[in-house]
Amino acid sequence: MKLITILLASLLAVSPAWAGGNHSFVARAKVVNVEPEYRWVRVNRPETHCWDEAVYEDEEYGDILPMIVGGAVGGALGHQVGGGRGKDVATVAGAIAGTVIGHRISDHRRVPRKRYERRCETENHWVEERERVGYRVRYKFAGRTFTTLMDRRPGKWIDVRVNLDPLE
Repeated sequence: MKLITILLASLLAVSPAWAGGNHSFVARAKVVNVEPEYRWVRVNRPETHCWDEAVYEDEEYGDILPMIVGGAVGGALGHQVGGGRGKDVATVAGAIAGTVIGHRISDHRRVPRKRYERRCETENHWVEERERVGYRVRYKFAGRTFTTLMDRRPGKWIDVRVNLDPLE
C-alpha cells in the first residue's frame, strides 16, 4: 500500500498532465472473477408451412366439326334468301345461326381440370431466451475490490482510469 502511495505521489510531482487540473491516469488492475451477465428477451421464431393445394378449373371440351358444318350450311341457306345487300346480311346471319346450332349439337361440356398451386402460411412463435449482455467483472485495485460490466471477457488484467480529487 505504501508503494502505491509513493508511486502516485511521484507521478503527481513530475507529470505535466496534473498542471491543467486533469488529475487522472491509467493503471492496471487484477481481475479476480468473471461471470457472464444475462437478461431474458422475447424473440420471434417464425415458422413457414407450405403445401400443394388442388385447384379445379372448368375446361370446355367438344368437337368443332359440327360448328364448322353448321356455319357453312347456315351460310348457304341464308344466301338463298333475299337479294342485293339483304342477301349478304342473310348469309352472315345464317352462318352465325348455323354455328350456334352446331355448337349445341357438338355436345360441348365443361370438364373440371385439376392443377396444383403452392400455398404457404407463416406462423409467429414467440419464445423467451436468455441473451448475454456482457460480463460481470470483479477486480482489485489498491487493495480494494470493484465490480463493473464489460462487453467482452477480459484477460487477467484490465486497465482502469484513476481520478484524483484532493480533499480540502
